[in-house]
Amino acid sequence: MKKITLITIVAIASVFLLPSCALLISGAQKNIFMVDAPKDLVVTKGNEVLEIKNQTVGSSESGNTRTHYEYPGVRLKMKGKINLQLKSGEHTASVPIKKKLGGIPILILEAFFTFGVGTIIDLVTNAAMVPSQRFIDVPATLNKKTPRSQKELHKLVLRGG
Repeated sequence: MKKITLITIVAIASVFLLPSCALLISGAQKNIFMVDAPKDLVVTKGNEVLEIKNQTVGSSESGNTRTHYEYPGVRLKMKGKINLQLKSGEHTASVPIKKKLGGIPILILEAFFTFGVGTIIDLVTNAAMVPSQRFIDVPATLNKKTPRSQKELHKLVLRGG
């Protein structure tokens, strides 16, 4: 009986302590970065105007110094179909954001520690979903040109450009 109680307590605690299950409490929001965005850019999702503010792209550590890289972007909940509308001056564009399953190793470990409960919760609530594109090439999108690759945009953002 004591073993069953201990296992139950560990399983319940694991559900709330693992990072992906914690998204249930904080909300599963992901960053989408607006690369080379003009100052007058307005981003909407449906009827909601999204606030463009600095979001953390990544961080690095060297010795005693930790560097956070930030860049302007929006935060999105990964629920339903996501279609962003970009508007700057007379230019407008629509950007569909596709979702993909991310954090597969965490889901597998979580399945082991929570007896599958945490994994099921993450899949049902979309907490395990991530955007397939984290960076939007705003000038190319607004001018209906081919955008730069996600890798190029990521390097550009980390350089601060």
